[in-house]
Amino acid sequence: MTFLPDHAHARRRRTQARAFGQVVRNARLRKGLSQERVAHDAGITVYTYGGIERGRSPRGGEVNPTFDTMLRILLATTPIAFALREVMPGTDLAAVSHPGIGVAVWFHATDVQVIHEALVADGHTITAEPIDGPFGRTFTFADPDGYRITLHDRA
Repeated sequence: MTFLPDHAHARRRRTQARAFGQVVRNARLRKGLSQERVAHDAGITVYTYGGIERGRSPRGGEVNPTFDTMLRILLATTPIAFALREVMPGTDLAAVSHPGIGVAVWFHATDVQVIHEALVADGHTITAEPIDGPFGRTFTFADPDGYRITLHDRA
């Protein structure tokens, strides 16, 4: 482990704070949200959110949001698709061959084809080969418990 002198450590923290602030600002602007809306959705004050976006506190000091605050900001600015549906009529869950029947888990990823090739090389079960469709390059694999996970590269 490398230990940095205090001034180098502080400089690194400031750089990271500015980078995080830029990420959340760009996400907010992409979604067309105001600082007020994101602050409200994240459960923090606009004053605090503005400092996080700038990478420094409004008084010019170091900004140090908690992990919980950072997560709430990211959830407020980044789309996370989630849907539930009823089990299809006639489905006998006790007789299915794998867990998660009727569960659709999709993740957006970059380099979907590369991920597919790596999973195949490692011997993972691919349940739907890659295709190009409305969600871009898409394929489905079984996780170690048998749940089907679909990756796509178009948001």
